Amino acid sequence: MIPPPTNQSEVAALISQIDAEYFSTQEALYGLAAGSSRHDFIKARMDHIRVASQRLIDTLGEDEALPLIVAAIDQLNS
Repeated sequence: MIPPPTNQSEVAALISQIDAEYFSTQEALYGLAAGSSRHDFIKARMDHIRVASQRLIDTLGEDEALPLIVAAIDQLNS
């Protein structure tokens, strides 16, 4: 689950959560432990991304949130 933000805004905390969960998923798929990664782990990370993304959409609105979500994910792919 997403912890309540401490010194950062809720938006920054949600973007950070999406980034961290996506990174964990990428590591599970392609990292050193790729062969031993379990489907349940990856599914749980993707569910966390979905929840954080929906909270961001609820907070900012779809038009503002979607570019931020895409940018967070694209940052790891570059």
